[in-house]
Amino acid sequence: MEVGASDDSHQLGAITESIYNCKTREDLGNLIKFFVIPLAKELGMSTALSNEGQQRMFTEMAAHQGEMESVNQGIDEGANDGLAMGEEPVLHDD
Repeated sequence: MEVGASDDSHQLGAITESIYNCKTREDLGNLIKFFVIPLAKELGMSTALSNEGQQRMFTEMAAHQGEMESVNQGIDEGANDGLAMGEEPVLHDD
């Protein structure tokens, strides 16, 4: 096996692991660059944005989604305050 091929294989493995784990900002960048943008193009997305612009757009969308999940989690936790284990919350129409 050639040295270059081994390096490429190692790099591909590192990117694959990064995308699979997706725990850091760099991992998210890899997910967007190697999966989201090509998939969006394949599904027919057209844009005048450069690849860098698309990466920024999808990164901002992911950050916004994370903020919304945090808000929703806080709402869900607040709605269940004071409930016994297994007890369902009572919803009221105002």
